[in-house]
Amino acid sequence: YDLYQKELGKRRLFDYDDMILRAIDALQENPDFKYSLAEQYQYIMLDEFQDTNPAQFRLIQLLTDHPANEGRPNVLAVGDDDQAIYAFQGADHANMLNFAKAYKDVQVISLEENYRSKPAILETAQNISAQITERLHHNFKAVTKDIKAVAKDLPAAEEVAVREFKTDGAQYDWLATEIKRLITKDKIESAEIAVLAPKHRYLIDFLPYLARHELPVHYEKRENVLDSPIVRQLEQMARLVLALQSEIELADFLWPEVLSYDFWGLPTEKIWQLSWQADEEGKSWA
Repeated sequence: YDLYQKELGKRRLFDYDDMILRAIDALQENPDFKYSLAEQYQYIMLDEFQDTNPAQFRLIQLLTDHPANEGRPNVLAVGDDDQAIYAFQGADHANMLNFAKAYKDVQVISLEENYRSKPAILETAQNISAQITERLHHNFKAVTKDIKAVAKDLPAAEEVAVREFKTDGAQYDWLATEIKRLITKDKIESAEIAVLAPKHRYLIDFLPYLARHELPVHYEKRENVLDSPIVRQLEQMARLVLALQSEIELADFLWPEVLSYDFWGLPTEKIWQLSWQADEEGKSWA
């Protein structure tokens, strides 16, 4: 990471996180610059505020820190702590509570009417959200979660069903069978069926069950190419080539993994035999 930061500095580049941190440093170290921006941005709206991280919130605090505001800047934050999904990126929904503490006389408006969802969907969502122990309204009494579905012209939809299974396999098998039934008996187009999961690994584990029922699948995933198996294999092979020049012990450690790659077509038994033979004779794989 240090080398990465040095290279960024050498090339006079910033990544996204550094842009925010450098902006914070500049605002904290240069009051004139801070007040100049505060006058430029006198009205600020923050959407999806539950997904902001501490650095982003600090940036907003600095931009709204002007004596003329007297602690009550024109800033609107819109968010729902039940929909926080970016904790893995450092987001902290506690910023919603911190917002109320950071400014004077904060006006809180809670959504009480829902025009998007049928009652069954809303009820299911509320039952799930009720299990969250750190919900905002537990610590901030001005917030309410009593939302009612009021739309009357939404298209008819089936009720939400909640099912429980003893194992992942049982869940995948039932779901694949149900999808097969929907397509073959109810004549629903496969493109009209979606499967959502909290993590990609669940979908990957589910794919063989769909294949067993010969069900068509369209699966999209944004993936870091550096994390793909083939790139990992190329990296290990490059490490082996370098190790063969001066680090024989490291090369001996890498050989079994490299030889196990499928494209060599070597049986596992053969690799174990080579390993055992080298160990018995006290020789290096190289």
